[in-house]
Amino acid sequence: MSRRYIYLSCILSASLTCALGQTQYAYEVVSIKPVDVSLQQIHPVVSPEKLLLENTTFASLILMAYDLRVPAQMQNVPNWAMTSLYTIQATADEQTSTAAKALSSEERRRIVQTELRSLLAERCHLQVTSTNRQLPVYLLTIAKGGPKLKPTPEENPALGRSPSSSPAAQGSHAMIGFGKMDVTNGTMAMFVSQLSVMRETDGRMVIDKTGLTGHYDWQLRWSWDPIHDPGQPSLFTALQEQLGLKLDPDKAPIDVVVINHLERPTEN
Repeated sequence: MSRRYIYLSCILSASLTCALGQTQYAYEVVSIKPVDVSLQQIHPVVSPEKLLLENTTFASLILMAYDLRVPAQMQNVPNWAMTSLYTIQATADEQTSTAAKALSSEERRRIVQTELRSLLAERCHLQVTSTNRQLPVYLLTIAKGGPKLKPTPEENPALGRSPSSSPAAQGSHAMIGFGKMDVTNGTMAMFVSQLSVMRETDGRMVIDKTGLTGHYDWQLRWSWDPIHDPGQPSLFTALQEQLGLKLDPDKAPIDVVVINHLERPTEN
């Protein structure tokens, strides 16, 4: 589930029917079916206008709907919700689609969360309790010697940015693979989100304690598989040697969603 969520979270608090302003949002037409392995793979889409997911779990939907970063933030999740795979397609009504086009990326993200919560409530009768628990985490801090991140230049042809536009006004670009991360115009908030869902952090949320508030470019290389790739350092060592950052184990109060009720969805 975590690998699927890494991707979904890059392309995407607490009443089930929360509203943005005075408007209630919900997908108008929803189709939910078990995965058909004979069908061609589809490219996932997560937007206010359209939802298109394949090989996804309902646990992943809950993660997105409640803006959770790691599975440990969900408790009492039924086993089927973590293992059963579905193809989910949904479209919004014309009014929502038209209104969403004029909104900021943050407002669009909030609409998607509202739509997903409505879908989960209607099709799975989801009931949750939002609370706070003390959980193991990693703190991202600055290593001895200081950070080695490169500030994103004001003028960056790779992002189509002119000298008059600031990094904060432009989107980030990330390429993440097995033991490889190349980021342009990234922030520490973005970085800890990526680190939180990596295998090496073992399901712990990573919390930013660097104090770095700018936009940066960085490259990171580490060993995805120490047995077959012994020439690269571990993620923890690579962070210190290549970026001047480190991960310190700790505990911290974390927002948690407790699943009180969740039914298998009816198919259509």
